[in-house]
Amino acid sequence: MHRRVRRWSGGLAAALFLVSVSLLTAEPLLLAATAIPLIYVAYGALSRMPAGTDLQATRSVSDAQPTPGEPVAVELTLTNTGSSSLTDVRVIDGVPEELPVVEGSPRLCTSLRPDESATLSYAVMAKRGTYTFDAAAVRVRTLSASDEVTVDLPVAGDGTLTCSNTVSEVPMADATLPRAGTLPTDTGGSGLEFHSTRSYQSGDPVNRIDWRRYAKTDELTTIDYREEQAVRTVLVVDARPPARVTPEPGFPTGAELSAYAAERLFDALSRTSVVASVCAVGLAPEDVPGGLGPDGLAWVDASGGHAAAHARQIFDSVGRAAARQSDTDAAGDAGASEDESPQQPHRGDAQVTTADGGTI
Repeated sequence: MHRRVRRWSGGLAAALFLVSVSLLTAEPLLLAATAIPLIYVAYGALSRMPAGTDLQATRSVSDAQPTPGEPVAVELTLTNTGSSSLTDVRVIDGVPEELPVVEGSPRLCTSLRPDESATLSYAVMAKRGTYTFDAAAVRVRTLSASDEVTVDLPVAGDGTLTCSNTVSEVPMADATLPRAGTLPTDTGGSGLEFHSTRSYQSGDPVNRIDWRRYAKTDELTTIDYREEQAVRTVLVVDARPPARVTPEPGFPTGAELSAYAAERLFDALSRTSVVASVCAVGLAPEDVPGGLGPDGLAWVDASGGHAAAHARQIFDSVGRAAARQSDTDAAGDAGASEDESPQQPHRGDAQVTTADGGTI
């Protein structure tokens, strides 16, 4: 968007005022003084954006798949690929609204000669999910600030930040059983491994009677084997209100971190053929598509169909519950601030707040 700014209208008014006073008082010195504001007015009127203005932007992210709560460094490089020098270049990177800036600033004001580059650096706090960066807002002005061009500049390089990566290698041998799906117990019964012998009881299977001992002692005894029970793994996500707190503003809540850890474990267990169920406590019916179960819990049974897709819904529901809690807390803080300061001065100028807390 190209726009002409009438920045030197005051100089024109001052020149006309001095001319009128000099004619009324017949003072040649005042008439000569009108040359000063007229020079500024003429300079602003003749100042134009140079031809061949061209800019390119490139963004780089230190870690495109971080863990929640981890600061991620972002760099935006702006290069003047045109043939003219740009004396006033201002840029604001398109940071996603959900990612707070915790270090540095996504804004830069600089001047660029042809083929010269400038880099701005800042860090955002990663949260669970996938976030897309917007185009960078760039404004170029002449030295007199009377002619300006504002554009949304497409940015090459990294454009997304994802916090839903799965575990590539998990030491499952130290954390799970060597036989997936079964759990040896200390009780006797049906099985493969010998456990103990006991006196025969009516109804015991004939194939478990120790016939050799009966031949020697004329006593009926039954052989018990070590029973094996099916393993049931349940991942419980704590989404109760006490878990929806953060150590500092902008950090992910405990509920979001719990959902992130459960999601990584669920993917790792699924790849090793360990069937796992998912349960979330502390969710409201409006958080879960289709509502809660009869017991008031969000539950995905491993034996049901599409367990992976339903588990993703629970993880997303925890994120929605945490976001709703954050909005409620922010509204409460705003209400408290209004109560403490009932009289606010009226301001006619509008301000736009950027991701790093600054205003333009």
